[in-house]
Amino acid sequence: MDLPLDLAFKGGRDYLHGTDLHDAVRDAVAARWGDATSVDLSFHSLARSAVRLTDAAPAQQAVALCRCSAGGAPRQLWLVQTGHAVLGRRAYDEAAIVAALQVDAGQRLAVLDGDSGGSDIETWVAMIKRLHQLAFAERSGKWLFVRARLPRFAGAGGPGRREIRIAGVLGNRLTRSELRLDGQAAGEIFFALD
Repeated sequence: MDLPLDLAFKGGRDYLHGTDLHDAVRDAVAARWGDATSVDLSFHSLARSAVRLTDAAPAQQAVALCRCSAGGAPRQLWLVQTGHAVLGRRAYDEAAIVAALQVDAGQRLAVLDGDSGGSDIETWVAMIKRLHQLAFAERSGKWLFVRARLPRFAGAGGPGRREIRIAGVLGNRLTRSELRLDGQAAGEIFFALD
């Protein structure tokens, strides 16, 4: 597999958003092998140019690595920058996604009931980002989505009760958040302070 991905910058960002990369990998895997399980998607750098998805180990540093099971076999896929400019930009109202978010910064817990209007991964990431901004308000820098370990790729969104809890902090710069959807474990997402 060597698949160029047609992605756009989101909002005012000058890099491709991790949620869009997640969805692009999900869609490519589903088209080729069907639904994936045991998804582990880790980001190594920001993608500031167009990317391609490949199953051949790249000679250059990959933006991200995805390990999953699909089509009855383990899969390993890389996202690699092509050097070509990202040509599109699309609106993204992250504040609207988390407008109804309930946060207990002291307990490092956030809950969102109902449909946020975003995809599942957009909702999880926006929730975690907002919780980090409140729970770690004294820290300067930008919190970035760096890894998702999920039982399956996140879907298109919709109603439900989403809960996140920051379950671990390593060195004040890396966190692990546990996800629950309608009371069931839904995976883990890691953030790092840039």
